[in-house]
This record gives sequence, C-alpha cells and structure tokens, in this order.
Amino acid sequence: MQNKFTLTIAATLSLALVGCGGGGGGGGSSTTATPPVATTPPPAPTPAVLAATTQPAVTPTYLAGSQQMSAFNALAAFRAALNLGPVNQSAKIDMAAQNHSDYVATNNGGATPHTEVAGTPGFTGVTVADRLVAAGYTPSASSEVIGWTGATGNASEVIEGLSATIYHRVLMMSQGWTDLGIAPPVNGDTARPAYIDFGTAATKQNVGGDYVGVYPTNDQTAVGLTHAPEAPNPFADLDGTTASFCAKTSFPISLMSQESTKLAVTSFTVTEAGQSTPLDVRVVTSDNDTTGFVPKYVAFIVGKAPFKASTKYNVTFTGTATGTATGATSGILTISKSWSFTTAAKDYRCQ
Repeated sequence: MQNKFTLTIAATLSLALVGCGGGGGGGGSSTTATPPVATTPPPAPTPAVLAATTQPAVTPTYLAGSQQMSAFNALAAFRAALNLGPVNQSAKIDMAAQNHSDYVATNNGGATPHTEVAGTPGFTGVTVADRLVAAGYTPSASSEVIGWTGATGNASEVIEGLSATIYHRVLMMSQGWTDLGIAPPVNGDTARPAYIDFGTAATKQNVGGDYVGVYPTNDQTAVGLTHAPEAPNPFADLDGTTASFCAKTSFPISLMSQESTKLAVTSFTVTEAGQSTPLDVRVVTSDNDTTGFVPKYVAFIVGKAPFKASTKYNVTFTGTATGTATGATSGILTISKSWSFTTAAKDYRCQ
C-alpha cells in the first residue's frame, strides 16, 4: 500500500522599513535601515521508502516430473503469491539436504530431525549452517524445513502442509532467502520426508519498505480447513495430536510487513461470507508467541474450529508497521486491508 502525504510550503514575508528626515536650504536626506528578516526552516524531507531488491529467477535443473521439481514449483508459487523474491536452486545446498536425509535415515532420526551428532555414520555437521558449509556453501543465514507427502504422494503436498502452519510458514516466507536445496521424499518411507534447506548468500533480498503480504491471498481457492500439526506446538490449549488440530483449529491466516518493521495489530478478523459475526480466533504475534519463532513483522490468526468446506471467508486487518523503511514521515505506516478466499472441498489431513 502507499501513503499519501500533503506538503505545506510556508511563505516568508519581508518588510522594508524606510525612515525620512526634512530640513531647509540645501535639501533633505534619507536613510534606509536594514530590517531583520524572519525565516522559517524548510520542512524536513520525507524519508524515502526502502526499495525492493529482488533477484531474477533461475530455472532449476531438477528433472521434469521429479519430486524435487514438484516441491520447487509449489514453493515458488507460494512465494510468488506473497510477492516475495524467488529463491533459486543451489546444487551445493541440494547436496547438504541429501546428506542430511541420508544421515537421518541411517541413524533412525539422530538427535532430532534437524541436527546431527558428531561421530555417527554419515555425519556432515551438527547444524544446517554446518552442513551447508561442508557442502561448499557459506551462508550468512540458513534454515531447514521438513515435511511428508499426503494423499497423492506428490511433494507439492509437502509445501501445502508446511504453509498450513505458523512456524514453518514463517521460514518459507522469510524475505531474504536467495538459495535452496531439496532432498526429495520417499513415498511410504516415514524416515524419508522432504528436506528443504534455505540459505542466504552475502547479499539478501528485500521487499519494499511499504510491503504488505497476506496468505491466503485475495481470491485464493482450495484453501485448507485446518492448521497442520507442527512441533513445537503453537497452542497451549491443544495437546499436539492430529486429532486436536483437526477439531480445534482453522487454516492460519497471516499478514506480513517489511522485515525491519514492527507490526502492531489493531483488529484482525475472519468472517464467513454472508455472516456478520467474526469467528472466534487466536491472534499470534511476536508479543505473545513464547517460542520466539514468530518475527515482529508477522501476525497470524487461527480459528478455534475448522473452516467449513467449499466456503468463502472475508478477512479484515487494521494496524501499523513502524520503521524507517516505510518512508512515512512519522515512521508509522498505517495498514487497512480486506480480502477474501474460498476453502477446499475437504482436508486430507483430517479424513
């Protein structure tokens, strides 16, 4: 969104004061006093909006029809819907992701799905960053998400499942990523989910300072009905089981500002089309998220019951994004946004 500013130009009025004296004989004389001049400082210039700096997309070398290509295309579509910069394939990060996938399968999960233990078979690094460095990629930032295929066995469902969460969605829509690598899932093998590793090279991408991105996006269809289970569990009132998520959550709705800003929520609601009463929701921001995974520039709402199938919902948000990147004279960007989406016919996670 754009802010409109009115600039007022203050005029300065100078008065010339002239004194006259009279005399006889040889005539008169006059003097002109130099008056003081009142001045008004010019108005401070309006700060510039931080310009977007995104990289061009590069066609990946994954085989057509492969699970890696399916996951890559689904992730690219997810980020494009949010107007985020493209994240390109890195063969080195592919190697790091595959090495870790092999490690986890060999060691039955290792310490956790995201870490490795030195001295165990296939070890290449304790953390994601360590493993990227071991594969020849030196990141300034890095992270990893994992996910399993659903009913169709297609890796695009991995991205759908990850986007149906709070914490994993945050990682996938991080604004600065430049590169990624994918280790494909092995259908039917619970020890072989998809591993998607992200890295940022020396120069990260940026969205514009007045950026506002929402998900689900306006007029999006086939939106999920529930929040997918994830660890850690974002909700203290749920026991973390799939059954509890299927019964007591809706698909998460998010709004995001530029990453250097602080987002503040005044109102964030979702209402079934044709109804006047908003749904009962949880609002999740950096102020109330105890894990620290939700950044200051993102806000979520999650319903306390599933969305209805094949139903249109209307969302409204009002609030502010505060920071110098916005270009607002006060540093405060006012956000007022309304949009709609339609849900899918069913939710495969809860069948």
